Amino acid sequence: MSVARAFGRRGYRVALVSRSVGRHPGYLDELRALGIDAAAFAVDVSRPGAVAGVVDAVRERFGRIDTAYFGTGTPVALAPITELEPAEATEALSGVAPVVEFATAVLPELRAHGGAFLVVGGLSSVVPMPHLGALTLVASAYRAYALNLHAALAPKACTPAPSPWAA
Repeated sequence: MSVARAFGRRGYRVALVSRSVGRHPGYLDELRALGIDAAAFAVDVSRPGAVAGVVDAVRERFGRIDTAYFGTGTPVALAPITELEPAEATEALSGVAPVVEFATAVLPELRAHGGAFLVVGGLSSVVPMPHLGALTLVASAYRAYALNLHAALAPKACTPAPSPWAA
């Protein structure tokens, strides 16, 4: 919500997208009380094609997308990295496909008008946190994807913004 408030206070309209809609009414009330035009959308990012569908719904409601923020969590069991099994790693890394689907859905538009794309994956991509196990794989994959997008898009009309921890 801090990202939504920060962008909303700067005049951006805000689309809240999450898997569970239970918190949306309270979030929308909070944003509207601040004078922020906001709407909420539900999506299960683990379903192929679902991310592109919700991006279309956001465009339908707001027109164009100026800034896109991807900070979804990946549901993985937290256990020490030393106990990680190959099947758990494979399952955890399947959570990387949604950020690629999101980028595919929004980047052409963002590049056309100089918008920004932000990816946040977590501090464990740069600071060892072995107790987080498979989650560190996902955070590292998000970081690598964001850094490579940054390198690919830097000379083009998009302001790629990798995670603030991507130093």
